[in-house]
Amino acid sequence: MVDQPAGNKRRQELVPGLIGMSVHTDCVYLQEINRANPQNEVEPQVSSTRLVLQAINFQQLTLDLNGGRRDDAGAVIRQAVSAVQQAGADFLVVTANTINGMLDELDDAVTVPVLDITRAVFAEAREQGLSRLGLLSTRQTVESGLYQATAAEFGCSVITPSAEIADAVNDAIFHRLIRGVCTDGDVRTVLESVAWFEAQGADSVILGCTDLTLLAGRFDSSPLPLLDSTVLHARAAYYAATTGDINRYSARRHTGTARR
Repeated sequence: MVDQPAGNKRRQELVPGLIGMSVHTDCVYLQEINRANPQNEVEPQVSSTRLVLQAINFQQLTLDLNGGRRDDAGAVIRQAVSAVQQAGADFLVVTANTINGMLDELDDAVTVPVLDITRAVFAEAREQGLSRLGLLSTRQTVESGLYQATAAEFGCSVITPSAEIADAVNDAIFHRLIRGVCTDGDVRTVLESVAWFEAQGADSVILGCTDLTLLAGRFDSSPLPLLDSTVLHARAAYYAATTGDINRYSARRHTGTARR
C-alpha cells in the first residue's frame, strides 16, 4: 500500500507491471496512465502512479517474430515477465497487442493477473453503444484471433481487414511507427482503411496496434469512431491500480496468486 499526501482522495492499491515494447508508444502509456488521474482537486497533484517497467529490445523481438523465430521471441517475453513480477508488480500490462496474443503460450511463466487489452477496448465499445468493429493491427494480431475471441462476450463482432489493408498497415507499423516515424502517407492509409470498413458495415474501428496511437491526433476527419487500444488499456491500468479492482476489465487469471 502506498502512502498518499493529505488531500489526495484516491490511494494506490496495486502496482502495474509494464512490459515495454516501442519506447515511443511506452511514453504514451506512461502519460495516459497518469493523465487518467482526476484533475479536479483544489491543487493539482504532482505525484505519479507507482509502477514497474521492464523494457525489452523491441527491434530484435520484431525481427524474431517476422523471421518466424517465435520461440526466441517467447523467451525474451518470458524473461521480461519474470523481471516485473520479481520487482513487485501486482498485474501485467503488455504494451503491444501482438505480444498480448502470445501470452497464452507463456501461461506457466505468468503468476499475476494480466490486464487484457481487448476487454478494455470492448468495454468502451459497449459503453458507446458500438457493436460492429473493424480491426486495424499487425497481421499477427489479426491472425491470432485475439480480438475476435473476446468480441462475442461483449455482444460485438469484428471485421478483419482485406489483405491489401493488412499489408499496408503492417508496413506502416514495422517500418515506421515502431521507430516513432509518423508520415502523412500512413495517416492516409489508416483513414482510407476506415472508409473501407465503413463500406463493410462497421460502426467503428479498433486501433488494434498500440503504435497506431502515435497517429491518433491526426484522425479528425475519420468517418467512424476510433477506439485507441493504447489509451483505453492505459486508463484501465490506472483504474485497476487505484481501485484494486482488476475484474472490471475481466483481467485473465493465471496459475499463481496476485500479490497485494
